[in-house]
Amino acid sequence: MLKARQQGEADLILTLFSREYGKLVVRAPGVRRVTSRKRGHLQTFSQVRVFLARGKTWDVITEAQSVDNHTLWREDLAKVTAAYTFCELVDKLVPEKQENREVYELLVTALSGLGKAQQARLDAWQRRFSLRLLEMLGFWPVGEKVDEETLGLYVKEILERPLKSGQLLG
Repeated sequence: MLKARQQGEADLILTLFSREYGKLVVRAPGVRRVTSRKRGHLQTFSQVRVFLARGKTWDVITEAQSVDNHTLWREDLAKVTAAYTFCELVDKLVPEKQENREVYELLVTALSGLGKAQQARLDAWQRRFSLRLLEMLGFWPVGEKVDEETLGLYVKEILERPLKSGQLLG
């Protein structure tokens, strides 16, 4: 799950990234209620299996099951910041409803790898992810080296604004 925003009293609008369908924006009705059984499964960064029903504006989540909640690093602010950066980049750079298995695997690997990543290497981890994502999406020539400042300015130029998730790239 890339991000969530509140709607109404108890609903969430979620942005998911799936292997088969790419980026999807869906509605999770009633999930903010204390009694919701789906609530614990639908957390940002979590890898979940969901079942969707077609809706007029958004598809609706009818069931959710956790695959990986990434509990190894959820208490570490630096790793959470890195995860937000990964998810924000995918959310902002990848168009909706276009399958991209390569980007999906990159994101899953990056989020899973945060549990083993060393604090001192997080900046390099984020730069590698960002550069690889830009290469996969055709924004950067494959194999061409880049320094951190240039990468940050380039991403800022593509997005036409700085990232909200932190200072990694600018």
